[in-house]
Amino acid sequence: MPRLFVTVALFIAAVLVALGASPPASAVAVRASADAAVTAARPKQRDSAKAPLRVGGPGRWRVLLSFRVPAGVVPVRQATLRVWAARRPAQRVSVRRLAAGWSWREGRVSVANGPPGTVGAGAWSPSANRCSRCRGGAWLSIDVTRAVRRVGTVGFVLTARTPRPLVLASRRDRRHAPELAVESRASDRAAGTGSTAPRPGSGAGAQGPGPGATGGGTLVAAAGDLACEPGRGDPCRQQATSDLVLGLNPAAFLALGDMAYPDGTLDQLRAWYEPSWGRLGARVHPVPGNHDFHTGGAAGYFDFFNGVGAATGRVGDRGLGWYSFDLGGWHIVALNSACGEIGGCGPGSPEEAWLRADLAAHRTACTLAFWHTPRFSSGPHSDQPLVAPLWFALQEAGAELVLSGHDHHYERFAAQNAWGAADPRGLRQFIAGTGGKGTRPVVRTAPNSEVRDDVSLGALLLTLRPGRYDWHFASAVGTFADAGSDTCH
Repeated sequence: MPRLFVTVALFIAAVLVALGASPPASAVAVRASADAAVTAARPKQRDSAKAPLRVGGPGRWRVLLSFRVPAGVVPVRQATLRVWAARRPAQRVSVRRLAAGWSWREGRVSVANGPPGTVGAGAWSPSANRCSRCRGGAWLSIDVTRAVRRVGTVGFVLTARTPRPLVLASRRDRRHAPELAVESRASDRAAGTGSTAPRPGSGAGAQGPGPGATGGGTLVAAAGDLACEPGRGDPCRQQATSDLVLGLNPAAFLALGDMAYPDGTLDQLRAWYEPSWGRLGARVHPVPGNHDFHTGGAAGYFDFFNGVGAATGRVGDRGLGWYSFDLGGWHIVALNSACGEIGGCGPGSPEEAWLRADLAAHRTACTLAFWHTPRFSSGPHSDQPLVAPLWFALQEAGAELVLSGHDHHYERFAAQNAWGAADPRGLRQFIAGTGGKGTRPVVRTAPNSEVRDDVSLGALLLTLRPGRYDWHFASAVGTFADAGSDTCH
């Protein structure tokens, strides 16, 4: 049988199907970000984005739905999937969660190329799923609380054993689009009804450390060259690398560009970045890479992180993409190394002028900057002299660190100036183009390069402390490790 319907993954049965049920007033309604209908009768027939959603019938139609769970609703008290049945009766409508870590694209997905599902394996309760009076023009509400546990994308597949297909409203129907009604436990706490029982092993009333707490420092993770489509040649191990970072629970993740290959489109970001690194939610602080600019003006990048069509947002102005923030007593500066796309990076350029003004306004003891293309590298892309003026500005302000991706390896440099001369008052550079796309071989040893690895995938971890920092490279794929510490200027 086609793999979409025989692979057993984490399973969620439709425990409740009710007609006309409305979500609680405190619930947040999340509209479907993608939907598709595929037929087991024609495994290679791709979804038609304009066709109605059909489920059941002789063609054994299945409906795929994808939702983006926002950070504000986690932890979840209850999640209800709601779909609008436009016509035809249905019996035994079933919902299962799609396997974690997989994605699909509207207009391209089929049974043959789709993600592993949970249909065709395991059993569900016919009595619980039976809907004997499902008529056109009714909402079907399905309890999916067990499937919605974390921020990021969650996918479902709907099936029905019916002689005729049930037609469901698609996400293009503004009034009846599929939605995920999520009620957060935060509403329980606000009403004084939430559980106050301590977690196992925490001690009565003890509060565990929040994200990034490391006993005297703030944990920050960083990696670039992040996500791509599995099965197209490259390893595409973004699930393993993001799982590693999620487990470490950093206060922030610095995404060092090239968010989704090959072109950084909005669809590619939603399909491959969001189910992996996107689970870190608002803790992600990105910069655009050269592949993100394969789409004119990096439109997909800005649409994804700032909002579709937004002129500005949390990753800076559209088409520019520089911004800064403070974390753990450090000042963090996000810059754009696609100099040819933004009016240059030279002295007096908009970015260089902004950087100098920002550094003058934030005279913290320790400063870190990150952008995509490294100033120095032992990889095949070699050095990038166009960003030297940014390096000069940072060094003059007493900054400590520069992080980059672009070359797909890990590398640590000794402190140096913008021309590559060793200088204890210069900047230490790390390259961590190891976020999942795959590695590329080191082709030389650049001056002042202290450590290199072109085999392992993983993330650079920085513990930011008052007046100093620790570093550690953690491998998710491979065994390489690197660690050390240094003081701020």
